[in-house]
Amino acid sequence: VIVSAPDYDSLQIIHTARRLYQRRGLQAAEKQELSRRFAEGYKMLMLMTKGEPPEAWQDLQRRLVFYQRELRELGIRDYQVSGLDREKITPVEASEGDEILKEIRLPYQIVHLMIVLALAAIPTLFLNLPVGVLAGLYSEKRRKKALANSKVKVRGFDVMMTEKIVF
Repeated sequence: VIVSAPDYDSLQIIHTARRLYQRRGLQAAEKQELSRRFAEGYKMLMLMTKGEPPEAWQDLQRRLVFYQRELRELGIRDYQVSGLDREKITPVEASEGDEILKEIRLPYQIVHLMIVLALAAIPTLFLNLPVGVLAGLYSEKRRKKALANSKVKVRGFDVMMTEKIVF
């Protein structure tokens, strides 16, 4: 469903107002209908007032723009605001433990990453090591043979690399 608005800023205000107005548990079709109605109401207000909305509407619009800016500065989305009140506020004694956990977080993540990488490397090592060893032995044998048959080759690394690729 396309919701038309005069400009992008107006569309953002319409969407923000709709998200603040709506209750939880709306279906997608209901949200789209609500957005459409908000846009139609906005257009009607602008037509009725000939582009000069009442002071109360301008105040509401300024507050919505401020709300959008504040969310952008905080780095959160509008839908995340409702979950902020569910965070538990801990007593002062518990916050000391939180500080320790914050300090341990980065080393823990690094160690965890290394363990995961090591576990992922084990199957790779067992599957690729035999092929690499065989390719090295085969290419070395072919290099020696090419050196023996040629009067121009000094080391024969070109033959060895070619054979490793072909193997």
